Amino acid sequence: MAAALMLAQGVGAAALISSSLAMVADLSRPDNRARLMAIYDFLALGGLAGGFLLATIISKRYIAVDPAIDMKILFLSAAVAFISLAVARFLVKETRVETPRRRMFDMVSEVIRRPEVVRLLPVYIPVIAIYGMVLAFTRELIETHDIGLEREPLVIALVIGTGLMVSILFFGWLSDRWRRRKPFIVSGLICFGTLAATLLVYAGDLAFLAARWPLLLVLAVGSGAFPPAILGYLSDISKRETRGTTFGVYSLVFGTGMVVGPVLGGIALGSYGVPGFIAVLAGLVATSSISAAMLKEYALEEVKPTDEKEGPDPS
Repeated sequence: MAAALMLAQGVGAAALISSSLAMVADLSRPDNRARLMAIYDFLALGGLAGGFLLATIISKRYIAVDPAIDMKILFLSAAVAFISLAVARFLVKETRVETPRRRMFDMVSEVIRRPEVVRLLPVYIPVIAIYGMVLAFTRELIETHDIGLEREPLVIALVIGTGLMVSILFFGWLSDRWRRRKPFIVSGLICFGTLAATLLVYAGDLAFLAARWPLLLVLAVGSGAFPPAILGYLSDISKRETRGTTFGVYSLVFGTGMVVGPVLGGIALGSYGVPGFIAVLAGLVATSSISAAMLKEYALEEVKPTDEKEGPDPS
């Protein structure tokens, strides 16, 4: 039962990511795309981080009292998903585009053969792997150090969370205003990698980390430059008629990276300790940053008007 529920949630999450991102892109214009993606990131990443931390802490604190607490959390998340389903069904307006009927294989092949998408893969795959590594390490940290409502972990979480959420919105606006994506992608990657390495090295001394909160704040603010810029870039290079397929490929990369990252990080940490973990982390950041620097910048004024429409197709 639990396996079937998890499978259903995984399929639903993949469908939600690709379709919701495609809808945001459909409703965007070249001059407000990163800002809309920033709002999406603000809500999605905030929910992901908050739900992950809350579920982990609750599960750890109450497992001795109620061994079935993990199952209850799983069913609670399913209930929340059904509430979201109701909201989407009755409050979200559909966006449509008239295109000839084509087979799924043909559309996927068209998307993955595009040079712009191929060049983006070595940017996306490493950074999603890093996300997975950070989430897996965070869970291990919580379980090892009995992190709950103590002052130091709350300060760290508040500083990083606030910095990320505010900067995602700000840099989304700035990316649209400057009509550039690459500078924000590269700087965000470097800050995110540095933040992850800092948290790993000083994970055993949370008081030290909490006392250096200005450094954590700077790195968190810098990290927020990446999400809206990279999704804005993906929207820039997508074609309206294959936009859902394009974000479906993104969802596949995201899901794969979230699995590969923890495995890779676990092997490095178990075999070579913290230096091995940091070496893998640095390698992924370097690969992603160099690949991002080699991307072609699609300045927004270069977008052909015939490729974009404002708002949903009235049909």
